[in-house]
Amino acid sequence: SELKANGTSINRLCEYVTQVDEHLPFLTVHETVQFSHQNACVVSDDATARALYDDKVNKVIELLNLEGCKDTIIGNDLIRGVSGGEKKRVTIAEALVKNSQVLCMDEISTGLDAAVTYNIIAGLKEWATRSRGTGIIALLQPTPEVVSLFDEVLLLKDGAPVYHGPVSDVESHFKRLGFSPPAANSGLDLADWLLSVLVSPREALMHAGTKITASIPTSADELMKAWKSSAVYSSNVQKKSKSSDIELKTDFAKKQYSLEYARSFGTHLRSVFKRQAQVTLRNKLFLQTRIFGACVTSLILGSVWFDLAPERGFEKLGMLLFCILHISFSNFSELTFSVEQKFVAFKHLDSKLYPEVSY
Repeated sequence: SELKANGTSINRLCEYVTQVDEHLPFLTVHETVQFSHQNACVVSDDATARALYDDKVNKVIELLNLEGCKDTIIGNDLIRGVSGGEKKRVTIAEALVKNSQVLCMDEISTGLDAAVTYNIIAGLKEWATRSRGTGIIALLQPTPEVVSLFDEVLLLKDGAPVYHGPVSDVESHFKRLGFSPPAANSGLDLADWLLSVLVSPREALMHAGTKITASIPTSADELMKAWKSSAVYSSNVQKKSKSSDIELKTDFAKKQYSLEYARSFGTHLRSVFKRQAQVTLRNKLFLQTRIFGACVTSLILGSVWFDLAPERGFEKLGMLLFCILHISFSNFSELTFSVEQKFVAFKHLDSKLYPEVSY
C-alpha cells in the first residue's frame, strides 16, 4: 500500500518465480523470453539504451546457457521440446528480462541435478552483481558449492528467524552458541549441518558429544533471542532496516516501475495477438483435423442440398443453421488448449505484463 501510494508497482519492481514451469508449448525459447521482454520493458529514446534493450534477450539467453536450444519449442508431456533443466532456465530467463529489481524464487532446483542447479545459481549471481539486483531463493538440500555463491543466508525455525547474515559468519555464530561445527571426516557439509541444528538442536549437540546445558539455546524462541543479541544482528539487520524509502528518480524508472503498463495498449494487443497466431498455426495436427472435418461436412451438406429449386430456397436456411451449430460445437475442442494456457495467462497478469482486456 505504501508503494502504491507512492506511484510504484510492486508487481514490476519484484518478480515471483514459481517452482512450476508454465509455458506455451508451441513457442520457442527465444519467443517465450522475447514476449516477456517486449511487454514488460520500457523502450528508451536514448540510442545506447535502445541498443542494450535490443540485445538484452540474447544476453540473458547466453547467461543461462540456452543458446543451443533457443530455437527449440518448449514442448510438454505430449510434444517433444526442451529438457527439464532447460525449461527451468527459461522460467528464470522470463523473470530476468523484466527489469525487476527483486527476484523471489521458490525451490527452483526441484527436479534438477547439482550441476544444473549450480549453473543456474551462478547465472543469478552474475545478474545480481551486474544489475545490483536482489535474489531471494529457497532451495532444497543445496550443495556446498551452491551455498558458497550466496552473500547471505536466512535460517528459519518454526517460522522464527534464528539467523540472517553473511554465509561466512553463520558457522562462527552457532559455534559461539555452543554448537560444534562438523568435522572434516563427518560427511556433513555446512548446509546439512545447519539443517540438523534447525531440525533438532538437542540431537545435533548429542551427536557432536556436547553436553546440553541451560546456556545453549535449543528452542526457536531461545535461538531467535540469541541471534538478536549477537553482533551479526546489530551490524547486518538493524543498520539495513533504517534505509530510506523507495524513490523513482529517473524518467526511465518512473515509466518502468509506475502503476501504468510499460507499453501502449496497442503494442500489448499486437504482441498477444501475434503470440496466439503462432500458437494456433503451429498446432498442425489440430488444424489439419479441423480442416479435414470441415471439408467432409461441406461435401455432405452440399450433396444433400445440391441443385435445390428456387421455390424451396427457404430450406437452405436449415443447412445454414446446421453449419453454424457444427462450427460452434467443433470449437469445444479449443477448450483443452484454453485450460492449458490459462495458467500462463494468470502468471503474466499477476506480474502486470499486459492488460487483461488485451488478452
